[in-house]
Amino acid sequence: MGLTTDQIEFLQKLLQGSHIAKESDEATPNYSASMAQKGNQFLSLIAKRMNKSSWVVDTEASDHMTGSTTTLDNFQIGDKDLIVLMADGTQSLVKGKGSVCVADLLLESVLHVPNLSFNLLSVSKLTRDLDCIVRFFPSYCIFQDRSSTKVIGSAEVKDGLY
Repeated sequence: MGLTTDQIEFLQKLLQGSHIAKESDEATPNYSASMAQKGNQFLSLIAKRMNKSSWVVDTEASDHMTGSTTTLDNFQIGDKDLIVLMADGTQSLVKGKGSVCVADLLLESVLHVPNLSFNLLSVSKLTRDLDCIVRFFPSYCIFQDRSSTKVIGSAEVKDGLY
């Protein structure tokens, strides 16, 4: 027995609309939801509670990104129109960039993308900028200096994300 279309739409609105964090409240939780549906049959709903101050290690992102300017130091408004393709297929304008220190790692040129619900740590940018490697394990990952192999950072898996 599946959910009705009205029930599915209600759940989508509840998860995506009524719990959106205000930019001024970094600790307010936000929710990310994904649904699997075949025709009128509801197959699954996955909802994850995120925090706007959370950083997600992202192997697909080309740049570090944040949804909040309060996260950034040395914020500069963008001088040209940059557009980021979001995971859901929509596009979002980059409003500027700055730097941020995350767990003793200095991230430069972090893009401000207002539509992001949480922060993205780009593995490719991090490995280039800091000359480091990233090693993934089932419950955590570590960032190591490439020449000395000294651990310079780490991340734990939470809700299936590093």
